[in-house]
Amino acid sequence: MADVQQTRPTSHGFTLESTSLSGGTDLTQTLHDKLADECDSIVNRFRRRQIDKCQAIFLLTKAAIRDTAGDDSDEDYEEVSNKVYPYQGILEHVERELNESGPSHSLSEGRLEAPDRVEDSGEQSGRNAGRTIDTQSDSGRDGVDAKKRKIEPNLKNLKHPINIAKVRTLSPQLQETLDTLATWAPNVKEVKQQFVNHAACPEFPHTEWDNIIMGRPVNLDAVFSSLSSLKTDEKRTEKIGDDVEIIYAGSEPATTIVTGQDWSSAWIRLARAYRFVFPHRQDELDSYGVYINNKFCQQETPFHFRIINFDKAVRKRIGSRRDLGLSDFGEFMDLYESNFLPSGKHFSDSSVTGNSSSSATGKAVADRKKEYCRRWNAGTFPAPADYHPAVMKTLHDRPDLFRIICPINVDHLESYLSDHPNLPFVSSVCHSLRNGFWPWADTTRERYPLTWDNASIRNHRLSPEHASFIECQLEDEIKLGRISSNFGTELLPGMYSVPVHAVPKPHSEKFRMVVDHSAGQFSLNSMIDRDLVSGVKMDGIQSLGRSLVAYRQEHPHERLIMFKSDVSAAFRRLPLHPLWQMKQVITCESSPTR
Repeated sequence: MADVQQTRPTSHGFTLESTSLSGGTDLTQTLHDKLADECDSIVNRFRRRQIDKCQAIFLLTKAAIRDTAGDDSDEDYEEVSNKVYPYQGILEHVERELNESGPSHSLSEGRLEAPDRVEDSGEQSGRNAGRTIDTQSDSGRDGVDAKKRKIEPNLKNLKHPINIAKVRTLSPQLQETLDTLATWAPNVKEVKQQFVNHAACPEFPHTEWDNIIMGRPVNLDAVFSSLSSLKTDEKRTEKIGDDVEIIYAGSEPATTIVTGQDWSSAWIRLARAYRFVFPHRQDELDSYGVYINNKFCQQETPFHFRIINFDKAVRKRIGSRRDLGLSDFGEFMDLYESNFLPSGKHFSDSSVTGNSSSSATGKAVADRKKEYCRRWNAGTFPAPADYHPAVMKTLHDRPDLFRIICPINVDHLESYLSDHPNLPFVSSVCHSLRNGFWPWADTTRERYPLTWDNASIRNHRLSPEHASFIECQLEDEIKLGRISSNFGTELLPGMYSVPVHAVPKPHSEKFRMVVDHSAGQFSLNSMIDRDLVSGVKMDGIQSLGRSLVAYRQEHPHERLIMFKSDVSAAFRRLPLHPLWQMKQVITCESSPTR
């Protein structure tokens, strides 16, 4: 067993006493001579103001760790703590003396205080009796109490009329919650121990009790993971003195919430824990559970991640404010719009990821991907709703603006690929080269306008140099047939104008034109469901290597010849579907033309 050192102030300074748990072991069994000398040196550096207290504690802990040869077990940590603890008390004592003696010169001023004398209470045998740091007597400082004085915080601004005017009228239940949290705040650890050791304490992750008792949002993924995990909570917090905590953090949740059923299972356990700690919140918890579950009922399973993200945002807001409860639904409308409206800031956020529990969601998304591919190959995509009468009129009136120009001889390409192992893929590519490529976009989303001008977002901030570069770049693209010619100053029905700006090329003074499909309200990328395009992997060097190995195993004696080809500006040579061309109008700032 390791020793436990206790400290007590004396009239001559600070004396260490060693109390053995195994019977009679003195201090030197834990504090070896070399370690003791190093720790004395660190204390003297702190006394001379060469290092601050935090640095001193760090150096003491580092020295104790070096002196402890173990396998990183709990016993080793206890031994390190026991070695550091006495010197933590010495540092506090020295700190009080320094504060009472007033300011002194530091290293930054080019001068040092003369170091106080540090002596043993004898020769080597005196060290066994304890180490004493000789300091001036506490009683000789004009009766000044050497204990830390408690400085009352200045809270008068909380009662300032400006702050008082902002305070809402709180419900009795919310006021009771705030009063309870305030009484718990000074000693969260003790409060937690009282609750978790109570006979009526419900089953709940140990690491999440702190969040409940401190009024912070609970990690619902951790609660859900605990339903099926056999592992115990690993997070521990140990203190070294009054100012340093060492936190052993637990691992990330093994599973995450991806469906409404997952959320409900976790919420039942969380609500039970809340009711145990705050019995007066029964109605609030029940109302919120019904509120979120109703939203799950109104959404298909592949879109449950939006509700899960919405719930996280709500509980995060509740945890950062003290004037809201879970049943204040009217205060969450902005969060709802952010996650559910197409124009919302988080509408295009990717779905919640998980492991095996997300298989149902993954299958639903995969089925939708296959449906999109089948519709495209059958020529039924874009959907009929995309062919709005006003859009069709624009196509009819100005066919010169929406041409399909492709430098590839598609018929020859298709004939060369007649024995390709994936003929449906070949057919899809050739169909797109002839008719224009179409992204997995839904241009008929609810509340999206038929025509929209997003160009002013960035264009009005262009410098003259950038504007001139973009104009020249557009002229080059028009000559190459990649962009149609100017058609006027007003957008035609069905058109969307996109923001354009210029950025410097890496390691060059030249610029590169950027057409931003993600900026602004009703952006083009927000029309594309990210679930349908995420996870696509292009063939790379690894897939090439696997193919070569497989070919050599099947044909061990055949000679294999490889060649590599590249296509310049390949991406810009792919024609777009006329309906998608209509959504990519560029406005030239130097002259108001489109």
